[in-house]
Amino acid sequence: MTEEPKTESRAERFTPDEVIAKQRNKQLIILVCVIVVLAALVAITRATRKTEAPLKEILLLGGTADSPLVSKTDIKQIQIWKGENGKHFVLNRDGEDWVVPSRFNAPVDEKGMDDLLKTLIKAARLNRASAADESKYFLYGLDDENAVHLRVLGDKDNEIMHVMIGKDETGSRDFVRLVGEDAPKGIFELTGLGGEFDTLYGAMNLDTDGQPRAGSWIDLSDFRVLPIDAELQTIELKDGDSALKFKRKPGTNESDDAWLLTSPRAGVADGTAIHAIVDALRMYSVSDIAGQAGDAAKFGLGSSKKQVSFSYMLDGKLQNAQLTFGNTNDESDVALSLSASDAPRYIYWGSDFILNRVFRKLSDVMKKERVGLVPDGANLDSLTLREGGNTTRLKRTAVGANATWTLEQPIEFEADRLAVSNLLTGLNALQGYRATSVDKQALGLGPDLSTRVITAVYPPQKADDDKDGDDTPGAEPDGDKPGEEKPTGEDEKPAEEKPEEPKPELKTATLYFGRIDGDEVPVLRVTEEGEQVFWVNAGAAARLFQLPSSYMKLTGLQLLKTGEKVQGLLINNGDTILQLTNDTGNGGDQLWHIKQPWDEIADQSEASMMLRAISMIQGAKLSEPLDADQYKLGEGKSTRQVDLQITKGEAVETATLYFGETKDGMVTGLLKRGDSEDFYLFRPADLFQFFVSPKDLRVLKPFSGKVRHILITWKGHSDRVSPKDPERTEQQAWKLANEIAERGRNGEDFVELQKQYNEDGDATHVYDVDPTAQLVKQFLRVSSELKVGEIGVVESAYGIHVIKRIE
Repeated sequence: MTEEPKTESRAERFTPDEVIAKQRNKQLIILVCVIVVLAALVAITRATRKTEAPLKEILLLGGTADSPLVSKTDIKQIQIWKGENGKHFVLNRDGEDWVVPSRFNAPVDEKGMDDLLKTLIKAARLNRASAADESKYFLYGLDDENAVHLRVLGDKDNEIMHVMIGKDETGSRDFVRLVGEDAPKGIFELTGLGGEFDTLYGAMNLDTDGQPRAGSWIDLSDFRVLPIDAELQTIELKDGDSALKFKRKPGTNESDDAWLLTSPRAGVADGTAIHAIVDALRMYSVSDIAGQAGDAAKFGLGSSKKQVSFSYMLDGKLQNAQLTFGNTNDESDVALSLSASDAPRYIYWGSDFILNRVFRKLSDVMKKERVGLVPDGANLDSLTLREGGNTTRLKRTAVGANATWTLEQPIEFEADRLAVSNLLTGLNALQGYRATSVDKQALGLGPDLSTRVITAVYPPQKADDDKDGDDTPGAEPDGDKPGEEKPTGEDEKPAEEKPEEPKPELKTATLYFGRIDGDEVPVLRVTEEGEQVFWVNAGAAARLFQLPSSYMKLTGLQLLKTGEKVQGLLINNGDTILQLTNDTGNGGDQLWHIKQPWDEIADQSEASMMLRAISMIQGAKLSEPLDADQYKLGEGKSTRQVDLQITKGEAVETATLYFGETKDGMVTGLLKRGDSEDFYLFRPADLFQFFVSPKDLRVLKPFSGKVRHILITWKGHSDRVSPKDPERTEQQAWKLANEIAERGRNGEDFVELQKQYNEDGDATHVYDVDPTAQLVKQFLRVSSELKVGEIGVVESAYGIHVIKRIE
């Protein structure tokens, strides 16, 4: 078989070196082609590119740094505003000075104006824009809505420059848009300020929103309430109906801070407090001009309720001035005017913080000290409090290191130690300021004038250096003297028994409380050292005079013993009857039902609260029975009684509480259970929850609304609310509440009535009411019954509520 010859390929005819050389030639040809193409592109670009001016700086006002076109004196007016339609703020040149036309041509602050002009003169931009894309305007605050316009005019209102100014995120660089038909477009960064921290944007006195702050441009340096070198001599603080007058203590200088109150009464002022007021006035500055003197009524200065009048020595002359405060604006600035020999006749705006610094309560600016009825460390023997016709006497008995207190008058009973401790703490903490001159007759001070008196009886204290208790400081104790020998043996004589030394005579100190004046009351302290009159807080004084019942030690009646529960409740309150029973509901749950005066399911929460109050009631258990006829106690005698049906297992028992007439400010009571009878005294406020309206036990129907209310309470009714009149009685409280309600129904502003009378924490608060609101049931019930605009009155454990529904 014959083998065919192989055909030789073209590649096989080249050697390896020849193949490599050929590939390199191809690569070289490609590279040359690329270079030729690139060269052609460069040539085309150079041929078609426009010639660009070299980069350089151009002054905003025209010209160059070496050859500016505008000087400071060429600028006659500057206008600043924000946005397209913003209100223009204008600064006008007036000769060598500048004025603010919108502020009655008030002078411009020289430094602020000079800073702006210097910045304007130096400010330059590059001749080419940093960015031309309009979408970026917003990033620099240069869009039409947010940009701040700065327009500079020369003679005859000739426009020198008009730019829109923005800034970067840090606020350290200025960016502008030029305004004008021929002005180049784009964003230009300002240069030429030499790296200074002050920017053109910052030199325009703008607020955080970019609006011009007119007050920052005005020269307010002439406004001085009290010159730095002035020495204040007198000051009067008028705040509504209150007028406090002070004068520097004769013979003292400013550094002594010694001041006296001269009106409405005489007393020693707290020099530190007066110094703080003077400093506040001396350092006070205003922020803007509100108007001219003729605009006083417009700003509430014509009938101002707040005014400071003062006199001071300056350069050897006595000068007088008066600072009057008017309305407050939405920015917490108060309108004010200053009347003085050299004061500008403007009405200003100033921060209203000054009001709280200057207008303070009288007690806050007086030099207070503890009244100190008895010496520190003295152990009282007894304490007697008399208020009107009520007398409370507490007696202390020492037993070893301990002491107990007994209520001796109006009834002898074990005293509550905590209540007595609170009384002693309040008495020890009572403080006030000394009155320098008083008319005791006019103030109702003294044994035959005061209706409230506290008398303390206490033993004399040992002298500091008394060793044997004979009140003779430095005397040696009885017995051998140092260095003497005691005879012994037959010469020794039996010691003679010394007669028992008589007990030291007790000392007495008394506080007489006078007539209340505002929120203060005068107190005359009478001790063996003499007499002194103090002015003390009326509320603190009133808290010392509690009802005698406040000091009685109360115990629980223990109506329910272990395993017992209330199955039924019947309450008689005059002509009103409320009957509750604990029945099994459809779901097997125990539910309280109202059986009288209606037949329906009760408000379970209110029913439980009532039962809890009854089961936990406390009273003062009497050791001797009361005259049932005299105090109307018992079946057929009491107008108020509570019958409890008590069960334990299958056993059923009835306990009845009868409530009768009052005795020594407390409600008499009789508890009958089986054959036992116990007599008690109860605090009236503790019985409130027993005798609420049956309506308060009903389930409220769905409703919602808004109400305002005025709370009026009285002395002793609630520990949680203090009456504005600390001596107000329940009868006076009801009279006042009904008068307020009638005034509201006759159209008086209820908010103003709230401000004047409300004793709740937040006087003008608006309450959202519905059945689930966390408010007392009486309040919610009356709120649900009222129509919008109507006013109702109801009593709760807090006091009397005058309620107006507003929605």
